[in-house]
Amino acid sequence: MPDSSAAIPNIDLSRWPLVQVHWPKTLDREFVDAFLSATASLSRRGEAYAIVINKHDAPLPTAANRKMIADRISQNPPPGVGTLVASAVALQSSLLRGALTAISWLIKRKYPVRAFTSHTAAIRWARAEWLRSELATDLSGARNSATPSS
Repeated sequence: MPDSSAAIPNIDLSRWPLVQVHWPKTLDREFVDAFLSATASLSRRGEAYAIVINKHDAPLPTAANRKMIADRISQNPPPGVGTLVASAVALQSSLLRGALTAISWLIKRKYPVRAFTSHTAAIRWARAEWLRSELATDLSGARNSATPSS
């Protein structure tokens, strides 16, 4: 019997505006759709945020998984455009970290994307990027009321 929980993204908002996502070991279309929908809803809050994706337990994606993700992203605008200020990804595989870095150079985004070996380092960097972001200041010039916890 398939694990139905794989389709439900584990998105932790307890440290908002740092959003933490735990990537599942099994990736399917339902998860990708749910993840993109959930992250797109974050941008509708109108507040700057940074996302940290923990892929430490995730295996190397298959060619079919990579294509599925690319197809889904190409059909929808990247999540959080305009309010997402940084995306940090924790990966064990040096091959995947290198691939993510190379892809980040090729795809021009309005926010930086970096790969890290540890989840803690990813959180530190994302928090620093959020604090540095001009988006942390709203249109009235006031600081965003949420300050990410360490």
